[in-house]
Amino acid sequence: MIIGTKLGKSWVVYLFLTYILIYSIGTKVIEIGLGKIGFAAIPYVRALIVASTLFGIFMFMLIKFINRNFEIPKKDLIIVSLILYYIILTACIGLYLGNSLLYILSDMAYVILGLMIYIVTRIGKVYIEINMNTLNKIMLITGLCLLIVKFMGVNSLLVSIFFIHAALLTYAVFIFSFKSILINIIPLLVLLPSLNRTAFLTLIILIGFTTFLMLLKGKVKQAFIIIFITSFVILFASIGFSYVINNLVQISQWEFMSTPLGRRIYNTLIVFADNSVSKDISIQQRLFEVKAVLDSLGNNPLKWIFGVGLGGTLDMSTSLDTSVQSAALLGEADVHNVHILPAATVFRFGLVGLLVVTAIFFNIIKTLFKTKDPTAFVFAFAGFAIIIFSLSASSFMITEPILWLSLAVIKNTMYRNTAPL
Repeated sequence: MIIGTKLGKSWVVYLFLTYILIYSIGTKVIEIGLGKIGFAAIPYVRALIVASTLFGIFMFMLIKFINRNFEIPKKDLIIVSLILYYIILTACIGLYLGNSLLYILSDMAYVILGLMIYIVTRIGKVYIEINMNTLNKIMLITGLCLLIVKFMGVNSLLVSIFFIHAALLTYAVFIFSFKSILINIIPLLVLLPSLNRTAFLTLIILIGFTTFLMLLKGKVKQAFIIIFITSFVILFASIGFSYVINNLVQISQWEFMSTPLGRRIYNTLIVFADNSVSKDISIQQRLFEVKAVLDSLGNNPLKWIFGVGLGGTLDMSTSLDTSVQSAALLGEADVHNVHILPAATVFRFGLVGLLVVTAIFFNIIKTLFKTKDPTAFVFAFAGFAIIIFSLSASSFMITEPILWLSLAVIKNTMYRNTAPL
């Protein structure tokens, strides 16, 4: 399934194994040892991810250097070098403006780590072959990972694995593989009721985009299948397996809104009814952050162009969302997280950074519409999904490995000939 150099294949296996282990076992250790759960545990989990991934990259580079087999594609080297120069510039801006050194280093670590994931995957010529023979095997692996972590009682969602799984389901629908669809539905049935609102809305957007893409490519039958699958998943995830088992006789008395998914849908829909947008605490928080970003940038053109630099923080002491305040490492007056992706990007990297993110986004969409390679399609869809997810949870775009890995794998597909989508 994994194609590439021997070292490249080892690198990808290491990347996913450490990611899964840290988000499962590591999260539990942090919860028990430090008493940190939910959002409060995220910085510690991400620190472990950064450390383990950097170790893997260091070992990869060291072995390559010892074997004198170290060649970076010239175009990649130019692009990555330009981004690194800009990151150094924004770090200097952050230092000049007195931003937190801790957050400057963490912001720099995430971006550099992402770029290194891209470069190492390109050097390793990694290509995860997806076709009729490998599709079910890959889905079985991703599905089992999601289910095992879920049943371990871990609060965190394996975001990268989840969106790879969703991308595989999309491809299964495209090729009209009922067996693959059925395999892929089971984890979604289990996970859907417990998804947070951001993940739930992301799935809805992905379903709508997938339907549009299918209709555009003339796959009308598949478009109707995705609508049917969506209805099926929502119905059974709503009822819940335990409810069906325990209440087969009383199924007529079932009330949708009393189920976990029913409550999730209700809480999502109520936001758009009776002017409730202004009353929803999470939406209030995001609007508060956007206003704070605008106030911070002010009328300074240089801040709008280059941002306030790495490590920029906002004063959230007057925010109504206490969960954001309590999760801040440096206190409520220096909150690092800005939820809305465009606002977060302009705040730290300026309009230049927003232009780069926009270019990446549209390049991924272009791949989705034009590629005939199954692997490129799946990873482009996963990259598209993480960006959509990050629109209201910005930190996930650079901290999750899937975007960087997807960009590299898509690039590697250009050198392979595969069956058309």
